[in-house]
Amino acid sequence: MRAGRACAAAALAAFAWAASCTFKPDLSRYEPCGPGDSCSAGYQCLGSAQICIPACEDPPLCGAEPDAGPPELSVSPEVLPFAIEARSYRVDLVADGGVGPYWFRGMPPLPPGLQLDDAGVLSGTPAEAGLYQVSVQVEDRSSPPVSSTAERDLPVKALLRLAGPAMLANAAAGQTYTEWLSATGGDGGYRFHLTDAGGLPQGLVLGEDGQITGSTPNSGDTLFDVEVVDGDSPAQVAVRRVSLSVIFLPLAPQIATRSLPDGRLRTPYSYRLQRLAGGSSPMWTLFAGDLPGGLTLNTSSGLISGTPTGRGGSSFTIELKDGIATERVTFTIDVL
Repeated sequence: MRAGRACAAAALAAFAWAASCTFKPDLSRYEPCGPGDSCSAGYQCLGSAQICIPACEDPPLCGAEPDAGPPELSVSPEVLPFAIEARSYRVDLVADGGVGPYWFRGMPPLPPGLQLDDAGVLSGTPAEAGLYQVSVQVEDRSSPPVSSTAERDLPVKALLRLAGPAMLANAAAGQTYTEWLSATGGDGGYRFHLTDAGGLPQGLVLGEDGQITGSTPNSGDTLFDVEVVDGDSPAQVAVRRVSLSVIFLPLAPQIATRSLPDGRLRTPYSYRLQRLAGGSSPMWTLFAGDLPGGLTLNTSSGLISGTPTGRGGSSFTIELKDGIATERVTFTIDVL
């Protein structure tokens, strides 16, 4: 009986020590004391806590392993799903261990366009492609609170766009025609196809590389949808409506190009201006306005090329001279 009292006293001391720790011991596995501090056989009532603990001779608690407290805090998922710029994104972060409920905080800087709320929801619309590191701090409701920081990589992929031109260069009936569609973003490896919405004029074909070639005998205007698919897995897909006018071959030199493809920031750009009729030595000049930063015009070939250095739209006027006549057309390049 004396040994039992000593054991209970030791257990009481162990309980008091555990109560002062920085973690809360799990005592839920012990049954509460019954009427008159009664317990099942082999157990005795720890009066101050009103729980039944093993009756033993050697404190504390029969040599059982000390309560380790709640498991350490952790955050899942271990790998974040990829995002695509300019597209809505959401992933729910989940905490485990510690003492819930949990409070989340994103450690700056988060990827531009994304935010993390208190409940662990990472959401928003990513503004720019890149590989970002997301640092998340989670805190539990222990007393005092326990916190942990998790770091995850978040790949934001470049949005695939069919850059155009949305209005293809004019074709001359009965003449050989060549025009190029281009794409930006995605993962490269672009493949172009016509959709079921409309089709090219008779005699013209669209290759997977985006080149439109052939010769058509009939004049008129045509609208059709073009789809571009990139080489990623899963692949991105973009669709754009495109127009083409087939005209009779003019007598005087004429700028055939009707619109220019969109550009992408810090991505090489290349498009050759086209003409109909005229001599063999045309001269292309920038008559008014400015090309987007980073782009230049080759006055002999009409090639606009370079790498755009800033976003936004730039309008400018191109002049074509070939010794017979002069024509000017205003264009806009949107750099996204």
